[in-house]
Amino acid sequence: MLPLTIDNEQLLNQEAPVVTNLEELKILANNYERLSGKVVTIQGITIRRNICDLFHKITFYGKLKLICFNNCNIRSDSIPVFRDISCSFAVNNCNLTADTAEDILRSLDPYAAVDADLSNNNLGGEGFDQLLKYIKDVVSAGIQGFSSLNLTNNGINEKDIEDLKEFIKTEKYSAITI
Repeated sequence: MLPLTIDNEQLLNQEAPVVTNLEELKILANNYERLSGKVVTIQGITIRRNICDLFHKITFYGKLKLICFNNCNIRSDSIPVFRDISCSFAVNNCNLTADTAEDILRSLDPYAAVDADLSNNNLGGEGFDQLLKYIKDVVSAGIQGFSSLNLTNNGINEKDIEDLKEFIKTEKYSAITI
């Protein structure tokens, strides 16, 4: 491991570090013990399967308060990044589709539920009916991997919003925001 530079130290000393490239991600992963209780934002990076080990170190061993993915390219092959998340997370402005959002939610551990924020994406439209069915099924069975779920600002049509609101009311599960 290379010695830390002044810039690296500055990144690690921030309460809410913002990572914009692979090198910064490696710095956080190699110094995960210094991340406890922090909010880390991953900004504008393509999330690939080959960097899952870095995220595992950061999110599992780092004991973060929150990890945010903003304007990232999250593809279906990068879903393993979410399997070991043991902190709250937000995936915002990443152009997620309903299919990718469902894959992310399916990857979460129902025995270690976390707050999940999937707002400001493109979940409405094609595939949303399948995502809605999945959410209803796991909440009804009590095996969801999320303790709260934010789905606001996703272009969800009024019919689907009303359907989800009725489900929330019927199930008395108020931890979903639409």
